[in-house]
Amino acid sequence: MPGRNRPQRRKVFIAAGLAAVAVAASVAVGMSLLQTPEPAAAPGFDASAAASRMAADRAAFEAKQKAEVENTFLPVTFPKDHPLRVLYVGDSLGNGYAATSDAQFFRNIATEKLKAYGPVEATFAGRPSLTAEAALAEYRDKISAEYDLVVMEIGTNDWSKVPVPTFTETYPALIKAVRAASPNAALLCLGAWGDGIKVGPFNMVIQPTCQAAGGKYRDLNAVFAPSGNKWINGVRDNGTKVDTFHPNDKGHAAIADVILAALRIS
Repeated sequence: MPGRNRPQRRKVFIAAGLAAVAVAASVAVGMSLLQTPEPAAAPGFDASAAASRMAADRAAFEAKQKAEVENTFLPVTFPKDHPLRVLYVGDSLGNGYAATSDAQFFRNIATEKLKAYGPVEATFAGRPSLTAEAALAEYRDKISAEYDLVVMEIGTNDWSKVPVPTFTETYPALIKAVRAASPNAALLCLGAWGDGIKVGPFNMVIQPTCQAAGGKYRDLNAVFAPSGNKWINGVRDNGTKVDTFHPNDKGHAAIADVILAALRIS
């Protein structure tokens, strides 16, 4: 019957009316938010001064970062009254074993590149199988001279022959003797050559000892690890046999690069 549909129509009209009111309210709120003015700056706030402080803080942060980076390098100053006196202390690596010629020894490569900055007078104290203790005993006369730059490449034979506690005594004694003779020398200490796990305990002696003496430390693991830095099957390009442990010419050049990259020359 017609009268039965009136309540339903009334409900529909009421619902539609409520929806219209809700939409109108949402629009009103949205318009109110759009028209709300930006809050005023806090009393006493100086935007220019704040920007200046931010710029100063950024400059200080960048200067600190630069100083921290520079602190990882070893300053080397070429003397005005004599050639740069360089001492290399090393074992078979420093002695150039497995390189194809004297010119390919890492110490000779480094020396030649240093000559681009001025005259250089290089001295080598070392031999194959040299340990820290033997270096101090056998080359005390050379170590006792005064140098401007000292490059230590000792530890490779120690990790295969000497207990860590012994090396903890002999390596610092060697560094102490070098420092006594060359207190102002730039001191660079290279880590031991070999598998990172095996040489790790010895490098943990070399690094802090060198740093305590005012020197810088450089690890050689990144040079030792690549197989391309050693002779394949222990045979040189000319067919002569060596081993698969010592660096080939590329490896010697990479060690020289490690040395030179550690220096800040003036």
